[in-house]
Amino acid sequence: MKVLVVGSGGREHTICWKLAQSPKVEKIFCAPGNAGISEVAEIVNIGAMGFEALIEFAKKEKIDLTVVGMDDPLVAGIVDRFEREGLRIFGPRANAAIIEGSKAFSKELMKKYNIPTAKYETFESYEKAVEYVKAGDFPVVLKAHGLALGKGVLICNNLEEAIDGLQTIMVDKKFGESGNKVVIEEFLTGQEMSVLSFCDGKTIVPMVSAQDHKRALDGDKGLNTGGMGTFSPSRVYSEEIAKDCMEKIYKPTVEAYHSLNITVTDKDHHVPLYKDGEEVKGVSVAKIEFTSVPQPGECEAAIKVLGNIKDLNLGDNIRVGPTPVNNLGVMGKIVGRDDMDNILLVDTTTIRSIPKNTVGDIASRDIISLTVDTSLRQAAAIIAEKSIKGAPVMKKGKAVGMLSVTDIVLAVAEGKENLSVGDVMSDNVYIVDEDMKIANAVDIMFKKGLGRLVVADKDNDILGIVTRTDLIESLANLKQFPIFAGKK
Repeated sequence: MKVLVVGSGGREHTICWKLAQSPKVEKIFCAPGNAGISEVAEIVNIGAMGFEALIEFAKKEKIDLTVVGMDDPLVAGIVDRFEREGLRIFGPRANAAIIEGSKAFSKELMKKYNIPTAKYETFESYEKAVEYVKAGDFPVVLKAHGLALGKGVLICNNLEEAIDGLQTIMVDKKFGESGNKVVIEEFLTGQEMSVLSFCDGKTIVPMVSAQDHKRALDGDKGLNTGGMGTFSPSRVYSEEIAKDCMEKIYKPTVEAYHSLNITVTDKDHHVPLYKDGEEVKGVSVAKIEFTSVPQPGECEAAIKVLGNIKDLNLGDNIRVGPTPVNNLGVMGKIVGRDDMDNILLVDTTTIRSIPKNTVGDIASRDIISLTVDTSLRQAAAIIAEKSIKGAPVMKKGKAVGMLSVTDIVLAVAEGKENLSVGDVMSDNVYIVDEDMKIANAVDIMFKKGLGRLVVADKDNDILGIVTRTDLIESLANLKQFPIFAGKK
């Protein structure tokens, strides 16, 4: 068989070396590979994130199996893309790889399902993170929430180091977008070891334990590295500890992931599907499977439809539910379809679930309003001081527009910083009552293409703003998200 290995590090070198020992393997390719890997595999000049080029190569060379070693392509959904093309690939799908791609997600998952982990808090605000470490104990651990090649973890022994670390991660963005959110974790002492496992969603087969040398300098006094050598097996990973880990960590983690696949109906319920607000007759929905991360950002859902999907086309805006079983619903645009199995692939970036609470419950109340004649410079200073994403613009007591950080940045880039707010604001403003159900607010956002709604009380006084991000983040919180309503 022909095998393609994706990656360029020592891990992929080892995978290629071991695969080469199999009598079943006829040829090994590695993309992009490195000089050392060239001794055991043919190097392919395609980057690990070049999914379309990799798919084209796999089809052209009739690759029987692709093995992915690197984290980045796994988190970005390379397995999902290959599977949609009917190509055999080994690795976790995006909805499983996210446990590596987001430390914030993995910590919330462990907390929700009582999987042992160090105490922690998650922050998106640098100022609030600084306040937290000022009141805490030391040493403390700072973790950039996303992928950082094993280097996004800082161990801080005092307040000065902690503040410097937060500056490095969240302000200087040393680890890029991974520093948009930070996990602050209690410092645990003891031996650290790693155990990887093979898993098909049910069966767990642990590999041999290992320990690596992570921190630089003698006496572990330096920064964390991506690893400076490894020994295996770990001398402290006993049979007793292995059993304990299986029962308290490995099995509960797999059980938690099972809740990512949810049946949204049963034999007694008809779950409707809506296209552009109108119910599509003759079809219903049997299952929703999320194929990427259950948190803010881009998300896809595979929707199993009962009935004929001939009237549902790519680009159609659809909504499913909410269902009478668990109040789960999704909205989004159709980006793929499988007519044989009646599967629709839906980009659900807009919203993933339709809860029962109101927009007033989740609206941001820490807002200020601007007037149309406020100078752009003054508005920028106010928005920066308040650390808000935007503000409604008023004229004679009525909201007539919105000014966002993006509006300000674009205006400055175009040399318009001397204009007033009224000159650069977006006039696409929509005011809703604080008691409006979120399902209705979502419909308005979806149909009108809005990014935010202004929330007002019965007297039409402005109370706050609700954005798409507010909706998604409130739903993606593991304590509320219906997908994670399974085992505790």
